[in-house]
Amino acid sequence: MANIIELRGGSNNRKRVRNVRPYPLNGLEEVRSLVQAMYEANSGLPINRIMLAEAIGVAPSSSAYTTLLNSCSKFGLTNGNYRSSKIELTEFGSEFIQNMATSNSRLLLKQAASKPEVFKQFYSYYENKKIPSDDIAEEYIKSDLKVNSKLSTECLS
Repeated sequence: MANIIELRGGSNNRKRVRNVRPYPLNGLEEVRSLVQAMYEANSGLPINRIMLAEAIGVAPSSSAYTTLLNSCSKFGLTNGNYRSSKIELTEFGSEFIQNMATSNSRLLLKQAASKPEVFKQFYSYYENKKIPSDDIAEEYIKSDLKVNSKLSTECLS
């Protein structure tokens, strides 16, 4: 899995490096807010990407919004990205937001947290075991899960 894409361009043809994260950058609490706003704004039906941004008070072209949409998708809650005309809840996303106030909320959070493959493998590896110190966990993320060393701390957090 490639974690870095090199782009060439600019006046002096310097390399620009874009990190490709195999995990969501936003946490579940943040993505839950977007999914909740989708549900409230349009009863959970597909919604125009620009109108959704306005509903949560962010610019549709902002990097924060792009990252949030990407995170929602990586948690398996939505379909669509910053180029899509509409953003829609997945079947799991609908179940997630409709049942977060029930006794199933812990199970739903665990399921969402396990949607990104890197997280799923991490949780599976340490299932029913004590999570080790950060330096040991980061080493596992770098060596076994093949996350770029520049991103391993961020992935763990």
